[in-house]
Amino acid sequence: MGQDFRQDWAISLPAIHAPLHILEKEWGLVTEVRDCSLIASIGAYAVIVFCGSFQGAEVFLRDLFGLRKCLNIQVGPGEAPHVVVPLLG
Repeated sequence: MGQDFRQDWAISLPAIHAPLHILEKEWGLVTEVRDCSLIASIGAYAVIVFCGSFQGAEVFLRDLFGLRKCLNIQVGPGEAPHVVVPLLG
């Protein structure tokens, strides 16, 4: 009844760059703030999953609402140049 993961291949850099290029093109076409937020969330999600090497069900433990909330805080001089990736639970 458990989950069975059988990973055979790592995701290559070209494979992660391709959807990010598509998102970048769409970013240039949108005019609504809501759509910009959605595109940014999708891109951030993809990069976080790739860079964090998350797999299987771990992917769904990321809190995109919390991530967007952290990204909306303006980073001023002297503040940490990083982004917090909140987890659920």
